[in-house]
Amino acid sequence: MKRSTRPLWRLMTAIATGFGISTVINTSDYQGYWYGTIRRVQTVDLNILSHIAPAKLSLALMKGDTDELKRTLDSNYGLFGLVVTDCTTTQTECPGQKILFASNSKNQWRSSLTVESLPQSSYDFLMNPPPIKTEKSFKSPHEENRDATGNRNSGQIIGRVYYVRGIPPTFLNDYWRWIQNPFSTSGTHKAYFVNSMLSLNVALLVWVLVEFLLYRKRVREATLLRDAQRVQSDLQVQLQEKSSLLSEREQYRAKQEKRNQELEAVIAQYHNKLIQTELEQQHNVEHLRNLELQLEEAQQAKVEGREQLETIVLLQNQISIQQQENAKTAENLTRLRHDLKIANQQATESSNRIQTLNASIAALSQERNAAMEHSTALETELQATRTQMIQSTQLLSTLQLASQETRQSQRWGRDYEQCLEDDNQQLNQCIQQLEQTRQSISDERDDLQFEVWDLQEQLDWLQNQFKVAHIHQPPRWVAPDSSGLDSSNLRIAIVGGHQRMRNCVLSRLEKSGLNNVVEIPPFSEKTIDQSRLKKKISECDLVVVITRYVGHELTGMVSNLRENGSLRGEIMNLNYRGVTGVTREILEHLGDSCSSNSEDDIA
Repeated sequence: MKRSTRPLWRLMTAIATGFGISTVINTSDYQGYWYGTIRRVQTVDLNILSHIAPAKLSLALMKGDTDELKRTLDSNYGLFGLVVTDCTTTQTECPGQKILFASNSKNQWRSSLTVESLPQSSYDFLMNPPPIKTEKSFKSPHEENRDATGNRNSGQIIGRVYYVRGIPPTFLNDYWRWIQNPFSTSGTHKAYFVNSMLSLNVALLVWVLVEFLLYRKRVREATLLRDAQRVQSDLQVQLQEKSSLLSEREQYRAKQEKRNQELEAVIAQYHNKLIQTELEQQHNVEHLRNLELQLEEAQQAKVEGREQLETIVLLQNQISIQQQENAKTAENLTRLRHDLKIANQQATESSNRIQTLNASIAALSQERNAAMEHSTALETELQATRTQMIQSTQLLSTLQLASQETRQSQRWGRDYEQCLEDDNQQLNQCIQQLEQTRQSISDERDDLQFEVWDLQEQLDWLQNQFKVAHIHQPPRWVAPDSSGLDSSNLRIAIVGGHQRMRNCVLSRLEKSGLNNVVEIPPFSEKTIDQSRLKKKISECDLVVVITRYVGHELTGMVSNLRENGSLRGEIMNLNYRGVTGVTREILEHLGDSCSSNSEDDIA
C-alpha cells in the first residue's frame, strides 16, 4: 500500500468507528424513548380515557350514533387502539365476542389486531345507563397494569372497550427512516443526529491527532537516520585510530610479560620462607592447646568435688525435713479422723433436713395447685361476665332501633338504657375487682413458685453436701463472713431475673453490706440499648447474669462489651432461679476473691 493512500484509509476507518459508536449510543436512546417516554405517555393517555371513554362510548352505543362513536375512536390519530366489542359478560375471557368498531390506523398494531389478542389489553365495561365511576386505573405512569379502585357501576353491560397499546417500530426501521432524512427532528431522530455528529467529530479529532503523531514520528525517524549516518562515519575514524593503538599495546604487553617473569621468581623465594614460618607457628599452637586442655581438666575435677559436697549437705537437709513432715502427717491423720466423725453427724442431720424440706415442698405444691385452680375459676367467671356484658350491649343496640318507632317506646328505651348503663357500670366494677383478685392470686402464685425454686435449690445443695460428706470431706460451702469483705467500694450489676427475685436478692445483699448494686431488667420488662448498658455496668467489679431469666439480645450485648474490653470487672453466669442460690453464689465469689487478694498481699 502506498504511503499517500494510508491517511485516507485511516480516515475511513475512523469515520466507520465513529458511526458504529453512535449506533450503539442511539440504541440506548431508542430504548429510552419508545419503551420509556412513549410507554409512559400512552399509560397517561389510557388512564385519562379510562375515566372518560366508557361513559361517552356507552351513550353513543345506546343511541346508535355510530358516526360520533367512530370519531371518538379515531381521535387518537391511530397511535394506539380503541376497540369496541359486543361482549356482555363480566368474566375476563370472552372467546365468542366480536369486534364492532376499532380505531382507524396504518400502524402495526392495527394489522395484528384479532379477537384472540384482545385479552392481552386492558378494558372497561360499556353499560346502560352509562358508567360514572372509574373501576380501574393506573397508580403511576410507570405501572404496566391497572389496579381496582374499589368503585362499582350499576347497570346492564352492553359491550366492552379495549385499550390496545401501540407497537413501536424496530430499531432498524426507525434508524433507516432517520438515515433517509438525517435532519429530521421528530422523535428520536434529533438524538440520532446529535449523537452521530458528536461521534464523527470525535473520530475526526482522533484521526487528526493520530496523523499528527505519525508525522512527528516520521520526522523523528529522519532525524535519527541522519544522526546514525554521522555516527557511522565517526566510528570508522575511531576504528582506524584504534588499530594503531592496538599495535602499540602489543609492544607494551611484551615488555610487561618479561618483567612479570622476573617478579614471579622473587615471589617464589619469599613463598618458601613463609611456608617454613607457618610450620613453626602451627607447632607452637598445638603445644599451647595441650596445656589449655590440661588446665580445663584440673578445673573440672575441682568443680565436681564441690558439687558432690553440696549434694551430701542437701540430702542431709531433706532427711530432716522428711522426718518433720512425717510427724505432721501423723497429727493430720488424728485430726481427719475427728473431722470424719463430725461429717457423719452432719450427714445424718442433713438427711433429716432433706426429709423436712421434701414435706414442705409437697405442701407448697398443693397450695400452688389450689391457687391455680382458684385462678382458673376466677378466669371462667370473668369470661362469663364479659359474655353477659356483650349480650347487654347487643340488647342496648336493639332497644335503640326500637326507640325510633314511637315516642312512648323512646321514653321507655331511655329508662331502659339508663338501667343498662347502671348494670354495665356494676359489671365493669365487678370485672375490675375480679382483675385485681386475679392479679393478686397471680402474684401469690409467683411468690409460691419462687419459694418452691428456692427450696429446690436448697435441697440440691444439701444433697450435694450429703454426697461430699460420704467421701470423707467437710462441707464446702459455709455462709461467708461478710464482715471480712470491704464492700464500701464494691459495685455489682445483676442482669436479668424476675423482679421479685431481684428485690429479694438486693435485700439480702444489703444485709451483707453490699449497697452499691445496679439492676438491669430483661427486655420483657424494659428495653435498653448497648450504649446505656455500657454506662451502667462498665465500672462494676462483678456482673452477674441470670441465664434462666434473660433474653438472648441482652446476653449478646453483655458478651459484645466483654469482647470489646469495655467491662472492668468479671462476668459470672448463674443458672439459678431461687433467691438463696443466687445470693450464695455471689457471696461465695466475693469471699474467694477477697481470700485470694489477701494471699497475694501476704506473698
